[in-house]
Amino acid sequence: MLVGVHAIGLFGRDSLDARLEYAATSGLTFTHDQFTDGYVSARRVISHFIGTDGRDIYTRLTDRITPNLMLGLELDRAIIGSTVKNFAGPKERRFGGGVDISYRFWDRYSLFVQYQLMDVENRNFRPGDDGLDHLLRFELTRSFR
Repeated sequence: MLVGVHAIGLFGRDSLDARLEYAATSGLTFTHDQFTDGYVSARRVISHFIGTDGRDIYTRLTDRITPNLMLGLELDRAIIGSTVKNFAGPKERRFGGGVDISYRFWDRYSLFVQYQLMDVENRNFRPGDDGLDHLLRFELTRSFR
């Protein structure tokens, strides 16, 4: 199940968008051999990464400061179930957020930079394997339109 709301032009500002999504999977989700981590296209997950019997609440706020510059802020809370059949261990729990900036230059190119910080409990479904995960992501995109 996935439900969400995408508010465009929040508070009367055309440049401000907000998104709220809630996803949940059942005890039967991802328990077959074809898709065990999530549905994937071109090696990119196209579902929330919450495994079997998982839950996720995701929020994102973006503001287009100029036509070429956009700032983003996101928060995420996920409870991730293992896709191993009859797994009796704990679920992985993640809470964190990120901040990003996207800048379009040379008419057809854009650079996206994001920093995420996640507080993780039971990393990889191992009890007591807790800590902070940091992710720094860079993307360079060229538009052919």
